[in-house]
Amino acid sequence: MDSSAEAHGAFEVKDVLVQSWHIAKKYWIQFLALAAITFGVMIVVAIATGIVGVILAIIFSRAPAILGLWQLISMLIRYVVLVPILIAIIRLSFIAVDGGVVDYKKLFEHKDAMMALFIAGAIILSGILISVGLLFFVIPGIFAAVVFGFAMYVVTDKGMNPVEALQVSYALTENNRLNVFLLMLANALIALIAFLPIMVLGGGSFILLAMGSGDGDLAQVMVPLAGIMGILAVTVGGAIALVGGFIASLIKQISMAKAYRMLAAKNHAAFNVAKTA
Repeated sequence: MDSSAEAHGAFEVKDVLVQSWHIAKKYWIQFLALAAITFGVMIVVAIATGIVGVILAIIFSRAPAILGLWQLISMLIRYVVLVPILIAIIRLSFIAVDGGVVDYKKLFEHKDAMMALFIAGAIILSGILISVGLLFFVIPGIFAAVVFGFAMYVVTDKGMNPVEALQVSYALTENNRLNVFLLMLANALIALIAFLPIMVLGGGSFILLAMGSGDGDLAQVMVPLAGIMGILAVTVGGAIALVGGFIASLIKQISMAKAYRMLAAKNHAAFNVAKTA
């Protein structure tokens, strides 16, 4: 039987999301720990680059070219730090989907340093393709996001270079692109729901403040209400966004890893595309 035919309907969006939710309930502590590590590392990097930036601004206050160069270097430093963390997140997602035991040391263990470069290359290449596609009436950009959405998973799983990973991702999604798109859309909607309270409360606060910007009895009512709603936006809305955003990100990572595993299991021939190209 043709492998592309076997791959057709490799997964159902509802099933993937339901399974991802059950997996997330088992591994949320491990993901939270990794998120804490990520946050801590990025804070340290931000403080360190910020201090250096202040020192350079004092020394080279009349040399904007040097300060501009440091901005580019600091962005590169953050990117270099972020890539291994991204690899760790994908590895943890695979472990969760496979029902394995988490070893944090192995999550950050890179026997092949080229993998980090390959991941970076896959991000850059897919990002360029998606950005160019978005310039042409959005739809090509969405298509690029769908067909190249598994490139980073291919690199992490198989150690392929960026070009090979893009080719394999394209082949894996064949006959399943609608489902991949719907999965990505579902994850985006879940994230939107998480941030909806803070957007509604924050927007409502601005509207009430605008309505009470004049003088008179209306202002005396609207301005206090705007303040109360603003406080609710920061406290209640912020708390919901923090927890909901974490849950949405957790489901997204696991569901994409789960979909990748299911597509890979149904379409082994997709991994031969890079070898024959």
